[in-house]
Amino acid sequence: MSDVSKFVVGTYEFELAPLPLKQQMKGWSIVGALILPIFVGGGGLSLEGIQGALAGVDRIGDLFDMFAARAKVNWNGSGMVELPAFSDQVFQRRSDLLLAFLAECVAAEYGSFLDERGRTVLTQVERRFDSLLG
Repeated sequence: MSDVSKFVVGTYEFELAPLPLKQQMKGWSIVGALILPIFVGGGGLSLEGIQGALAGVDRIGDLFDMFAARAKVNWNGSGMVELPAFSDQVFQRRSDLLLAFLAECVAAEYGSFLDERGRTVLTQVERRFDSLLG
């Protein structure tokens, strides 16, 4: 994936450049800690899964820093500027926007794995490991 992703959150337009490979892999540990526990136990929501995800909430700052460094925001209609310089003005006291921004970033960066193609890959990997283990 080499194209910039564009999305709107609230009244703000954002652009997100793809993460470099090493950051993408590092991001998996954060995304996995926040998202995957929710779907533990049969693929549906469970109290244990939600509690597991909440245990990883302390990593949201790391996730934000990783994506913000690759993002731009259309600041007051004056064009796209680097998000880190304006992140306080955009997100301060707006947790709703912050979480929506992170959700869009995760979807842009990891969506191809979180959708049906990713589940197919996981199923194939699981079958391969099962065959190796006997």
